[in-house]
Amino acid sequence: MEKFRLAHLREYERVVQIFEEAMEALHNQGIQQWNGGYPNRQLLREDIEKGEMWALEENGELLAVVVLNDSSDVDYDTSCFTAVERPLLVHRLCVAPDRQGQGVGRRMMMHCEAWARMEGYEALRLEAYSTNGPALRLYDKLGYQDRFLLREPFGDFVLYEKVLGGRYLRRARMEELDGIQRMYQRGIQGMIGRGIDQWDDSYPNRAILEEDIRHGQLFVFVEDGILAAAALNEAQDSEYQKLSWACAGPSLVIHRLLVDPDCQGQGVGRAFMTAIEEYARHQGYASIRMDTYMKNHLALGLYDSMGYGRRGILKFPFHHGEFQAFEKVL
Repeated sequence: MEKFRLAHLREYERVVQIFEEAMEALHNQGIQQWNGGYPNRQLLREDIEKGEMWALEENGELLAVVVLNDSSDVDYDTSCFTAVERPLLVHRLCVAPDRQGQGVGRRMMMHCEAWARMEGYEALRLEAYSTNGPALRLYDKLGYQDRFLLREPFGDFVLYEKVLGGRYLRRARMEELDGIQRMYQRGIQGMIGRGIDQWDDSYPNRAILEEDIRHGQLFVFVEDGILAAAALNEAQDSEYQKLSWACAGPSLVIHRLLVDPDCQGQGVGRAFMTAIEEYARHQGYASIRMDTYMKNHLALGLYDSMGYGRRGILKFPFHHGEFQAFEKVL
């Protein structure tokens, strides 16, 4: 299974080996992008120690690494870029030579984009060596825009940018709590109006939502405003242990999922669930689990249609009704 994660210091020597082999492969192609001075061992170690180097792993094997942060390696005029408040900068993307030509670079960049969206970045920016044809073609295919040709004494670099638009998943921010609470209040009233007594004023309340945000587990689905929200973590009620699940691997559990009542009936719920599934795959989860109220027929139908299997009926001490448990193996 493929996993996008932070690189560990214990992998330092393997990371150095990947870069050294990649440098040799580049030089054999006549691409003088990197040399023994850059990126050097100390820089790579610092990347890991600062928590800025990310790794793409598959079944314990490092396929590629990349550095993500907010600062540029080179001083240049940023007026060529789109005016956004939070750009994410991509540095030192390196695919192990024996895994090149297998789509690893593309998948790594897709992971970077998904992580950037989740963290609230508005654009990705990077520099590509002007004679590195494979890298230039990759960024062109992924929709990155050529903004400027930077001429340096050690070579020319194409400055690329991709502005992130459309609907995307990210962590909720504390300054959004008031609006999120109002959305849940409207959602609760809407369900009560349809005879669905799933939630009330005591759940999910402001304190619960605030705690979700504080722990970084409340996620929102955004497009010119918040369309939906849900808590994502690994916490499972003890009642879950009584059921037979199809997958024993690590599971992402969905709680308190709500689509803004003003957006319901527009495919937002399905798109939100698809984004959550993508996030779960990126994080290396083997399955998704959740439960929903048996009277909430729209939610039941959505999960059925998206391939979630029914795993049994749950009864909780804090609620008089029954809840359907769902699971999807990723």
